Amino acid sequence: RARALRADNPLLRAHAMAYCAPQLAQSDPNRAALVFGYATARLAGLEWDWRRHGAPAMENAARAIAAALDGDDFAASLERGAEWTEAEAVAALTA
Repeated sequence: RARALRADNPLLRAHAMAYCAPQLAQSDPNRAALVFGYATARLAGLEWDWRRHGAPAMENAARAIAAALDGDDFAASLERGAEWTEAEAVAALTA
């Protein structure tokens, strides 16, 4: 996880965050949703459509996080996470 987060490629870093976020859902589902919200927003900003590329992995990650949260809380956390800086997302993921 740490090596992926240090990647020079912003697309790889966003993917690493999205794929690692579900691990947080076991201990802190809200923090996981915030990180996932950040990562999916960055992927969209990089014009990477996860619904076309890698949809099963992203859908599984979203499902794992959402299952640990109430549906409204999941959506709200995704929105808040989308506003985070990369430093905030990395700190939340590595805390």
